[in-house]
Amino acid sequence: MTMSQTSGSQPDHAANDTTEIVGQPDVAELLAIARSEGEAIRRLNGCVEQLCRVHAAKEALLQVDPAELRAALLRAAPAGLLQHKESL
Repeated sequence: MTMSQTSGSQPDHAANDTTEIVGQPDVAELLAIARSEGEAIRRLNGCVEQLCRVHAAKEALLQVDPAELRAALLRAAPAGLLQHKESL
């Protein structure tokens, strides 16, 4: 934090006091953010669990017979996508 200096090289306490008053809302915001750590960790854990399921599904798909995979993809594709592909 920088403080203003008067011509006599003394700190300008009024400027310093204003800086502290302006900084108080920032402290409250920082405290609120710090309190949210537990929720952030819970959300992150959920994301990591989902990512693990995604990787497991991809590994399992590598073992699926190509014809079976193709048939499943065609069943899952939106109708408009299939019509577009058939017209090519």
